[in-house]
Amino acid sequence: MEATKLHNVIHDAIDEEENVDLKVKVTALITLIQQNNASEIDNTIEVIKEDLNESTFNTYSPSNYKILEEINGTTFLGDQALNKIKEILSSNSYNTAKIISELKSFIDERDAFIKTLTTLRDSLNTLGIDPHYNEENYELGLLLPSNNNYDSIKVITKELNKWDKAIKTYRELVGDSTEDTRITLVNNGSLEFFTENIEQVALCVTFTIERLVKLYKNVLDIRTAWSNLKATGLPKAQEKGIAKHEKDTYNKEIDSIVSDVIKNFADKNIEGGRLNELKISVKGHTNYIAKCIDNGLVIEITPPELSEPKILSEEETEENKKERDKAKTEFEARLKKVNNIKDSLKAGKEILGLGKEVFKMLTTGEEEDEEVDNEEEE
Repeated sequence: MEATKLHNVIHDAIDEEENVDLKVKVTALITLIQQNNASEIDNTIEVIKEDLNESTFNTYSPSNYKILEEINGTTFLGDQALNKIKEILSSNSYNTAKIISELKSFIDERDAFIKTLTTLRDSLNTLGIDPHYNEENYELGLLLPSNNNYDSIKVITKELNKWDKAIKTYRELVGDSTEDTRITLVNNGSLEFFTENIEQVALCVTFTIERLVKLYKNVLDIRTAWSNLKATGLPKAQEKGIAKHEKDTYNKEIDSIVSDVIKNFADKNIEGGRLNELKISVKGHTNYIAKCIDNGLVIEITPPELSEPKILSEEETEENKKERDKAKTEFEARLKKVNNIKDSLKAGKEILGLGKEVFKMLTTGEEEDEEVDNEEEE
């Protein structure tokens, strides 16, 4: 795994413990259970629930969460930690001694894990390996599955070329430069490639993924209904109609996604003829992203780590009031976009990387790939 991203995960885990102080709260919960203080037990559980529901690990990027899995830390943080505590409480509801024993074991294991991370963080700091963060731009990552389909230079290069072309199109669409996409980070030990982009490009890609996730689920719903009808003896002749409905649903939504991307994100200064060309390109890239979801590739968007403007920590005066209000408004607007992106990606987290090929029979074969490849040759 990549050392700076590992340091990032370590930093976030230690930061969560310092802010949430879960060890203290679970220890207090154990004492309350021993005292059979029912009302305070409920209050403490609610506080723990609120804290862990707000955990940064609940909206963690797939590549960072993968690192957390590799260091065996998922059970100790965020929703997974809350689920573990709930499981201990519910599965032993009539055995107080066992609840106490398992809660102690959990918190001791978690404490040992945090202490190990703290030691490792100090070592990384000593070696000059800083956490991997972006403070201004958004980071887009293309995460390829670790399987035999992506083990050749030719295939990997083809995917990166498609990804490069997609990013260039979205950049031009929002009025940014179309220079070659620079890889800013490669996650060692896996096929993960990262690049930095402006906010509008990240919003374009996020919007597209969010709509494709909804379409993915819609197609699955159609297939579930279809399967149920077949079980009741659906006439063979009607199957073609349902298959056509799937394809029509896909094509209609792809057209709608492309239209909305152009409407919501296109720079107003793009000349009409070029805008039509970009619209065709966006459709090809939208189909490409759909194929990425099908093939188990993950497109990851990581927002920057926003720091509150320094002026907001200053005492308000008549001289700085206007500047403070402006800085606050701009900061809150950026923060809202960051949170919206996190929420959007969280909603689709359960399907990304599955590789179930839901869209496979609905796209128009190789047309989208050829379109992207042809653009690269121009």
